[in-house]
Amino acid sequence: MSSYNNSIKFPLDIEDSNIIFEDYFYRIEHGIKQKIYQAVLIQPACPYCGSV
Repeated sequence: MSSYNNSIKFPLDIEDSNIIFEDYFYRIEHGIKQKIYQAVLIQPACPYCGSV
């Protein structure tokens, strides 16, 4: 999935390694076909208190 993830991040100029693109799907709204990317933000725990 890494190359797929990077192929989306590059054209969008996203450099955050905590954003992972998992999937995409199409929908039609007002007669226009749209491609929707589904992403997840991986929130690392705080190194000091462990809070997420």
